[in-house]
Amino acid sequence: MIRVKFKRPADAQWLDWVRRGRAATKAMIRSSAAKPAELIDEDLYKEERLRFLDAFHQKCAYCEIKIVPGQRAGDVEHFRPKGRVMTRDGKPVFSKEEPHPGYYWLAYYWQNLLPACLACNRPGTDPKGFASGKWDRFPVASGTWARSVREVLREKPLLLNPWRDDPNEHLVFDDPNGMIGYKTSRGEATIEILGLNRDGLPEARRLAFRRARLAFRRYHESLVQDDENEVDCAYAELLAYETGSAEFAAVGRAAIAPARERYEQYLKRTRGG
Repeated sequence: MIRVKFKRPADAQWLDWVRRGRAATKAMIRSSAAKPAELIDEDLYKEERLRFLDAFHQKCAYCEIKIVPGQRAGDVEHFRPKGRVMTRDGKPVFSKEEPHPGYYWLAYYWQNLLPACLACNRPGTDPKGFASGKWDRFPVASGTWARSVREVLREKPLLLNPWRDDPNEHLVFDDPNGMIGYKTSRGEATIEILGLNRDGLPEARRLAFRRARLAFRRYHESLVQDDENEVDCAYAELLAYETGSAEFAAVGRAAIAPARERYEQYLKRTRGG
């Protein structure tokens, strides 16, 4: 998981989508419907899905696997669930003896929409029987879930939102075996609910860790050997981790960081500080 900084577009298509989303949100808030979420236009909130997928380099915003064509651009995941809300262990959230109606007023808000693979978003189990998948689960630290636009600012989600949160403050990516660890309770909840260590992911991240280290070594060896083609190839691979376009970029960055630090210390020693 990496944080992605999204520069909001200013083209006519985006501005029209935002305008229509705001109008639809106002209509839901003003509606007398018992379940306002039933008025959500699924086609409307999915309209800009490719734009969000591009922002995350064609990857799941949570686990960073590439979302392949067979997944049909993955899911458009609502960080705060749009129709109903469940606790960390999958029980419905109630307030004043009524079930939470969902964060329907955020159904079209771009910072609540994320591209997600099916395994991170939908409940299921891996071959080893490990259950995961976010779906409608949305635990909060305070134990109080927002039920209006104003209350959202006081809410304290346990899950990390890659649009807003820096995963490096909560997660640990430097395990050569590919396991993601946690520094905070938010990191722990995020790993558990999304299944970030589910079957297959540690193995894939282990390979990414090794590839990143190897690319760093190749880059500096090719500099010494003055091999321009190899320099360009290795640099392109390193740059993919830095920009976030590589699969499992968070792991690649963590693998490269100590090697870079050692190299910089070596240069200081050889150049007399």
